[in-house]
Amino acid sequence: SLHAMGAGILFGFLVCYYNHQILFPLWVLMSVALIGGIIMSARVKLKAHTMQQVLFGYFVGTIITILVLTLFTKLLLI
Repeated sequence: SLHAMGAGILFGFLVCYYNHQILFPLWVLMSVALIGGIIMSARVKLKAHTMQQVLFGYFVGTIITILVLTLFTKLLLI
């Protein structure tokens, strides 16, 4: 699900962003995760996707974003 992947991308970006910050507002990550859950449950309720599809999209979006941002950050620091 591209909707779930988009929510996962936002979550992954915020994880990488807050990894380099002094203050870590956990409520922001929890809110984004909750909104992602609402998006995914809406897609399942509308029967647009199965639960497996939305979970896969969310995790793929999160993992790819974290990997790409981590690798590019390390390349830029070289």
